[in-house]
Amino acid sequence: MRAKKPTNERTGSRGASTSGGGPAAQAGMGFQNRATAWVAAHILAEQAASPPWDLSAATTLESLRCETEQPVDDLLVGTSEGGFVFVQAKHRLRLEVRADSALASAVDQFVRQFLVSQSATPGRPWERSLSPDHDRLVLLIGPHSSATIREHLASALQAKCGALASGYATQAIVSNKEEHRALRVFQDHMARSWRRLTGSELSDGCLHQLLPLIRIHTLAYGR
Repeated sequence: MRAKKPTNERTGSRGASTSGGGPAAQAGMGFQNRATAWVAAHILAEQAASPPWDLSAATTLESLRCETEQPVDDLLVGTSEGGFVFVQAKHRLRLEVRADSALASAVDQFVRQFLVSQSATPGRPWERSLSPDHDRLVLLIGPHSSATIREHLASALQAKCGALASGYATQAIVSNKEEHRALRVFQDHMARSWRRLTGSELSDGCLHQLLPLIRIHTLAYGR
């Protein structure tokens, strides 16, 4: 059996940490546990499960680490193609423009992961530059997140990735103004984080390396 039981690397216990917190924190912890279980089920299913996150059809999920030391720290998933998926789980998320919003925080983690990976000294398998052919940065959200995130932003990002893959590097192919606005807010957060972390502006070249890695995935579940 290739699947590995998820371990919490900060506590040494299996599953998520049981540290205290208010209702929002507990809801977030519960959602992260659901996300962990969902990925573990995919690992156990092997070829019987379709690969998520637009990974190639032959790809299976192979390994899982929880609460990692990476900037995107909730889950680190290894694939059969030698790729890695860095997952940030958010129970509820809205499209907010504020620099201190939950969305801005998630985007900042993606930017930091990209930068860390670009400058990593080869060591562990995931310490290398990320490739859109095999790797992903996934924002995994709950079904109670806003439709602007679940539908418009997710669709706009897919359109952008398709446009870049087809050689249309200058603009995303978005179908309506809601998608355009959602993508603009997302890219503004990226540009702000890039500027803060590097001291320089986010170039089109770096943007076109980073965006194809990103996917938004809504994890549906019953009450």
